[in-house]
Amino acid sequence: MEKEESRVTIKYQTTILQKTRKHLGIKPGEKVEWHVVRGMVVVDVPRKMKTL
Repeated sequence: MEKEESRVTIKYQTTILQKTRKHLGIKPGEKVEWHVVRGMVVVDVPRKMKTL
């Protein structure tokens, strides 16, 4: 995936850009988890597993 950039607002908010949202399958209202790992930010989209 290509590099993308967004700005942080005065309220420390940022936008998850369209290519990233599509790649991760993020929908409005879903939660994302932010983790700092070895100085990098990792965004996780928790998903429920489907039962058989």
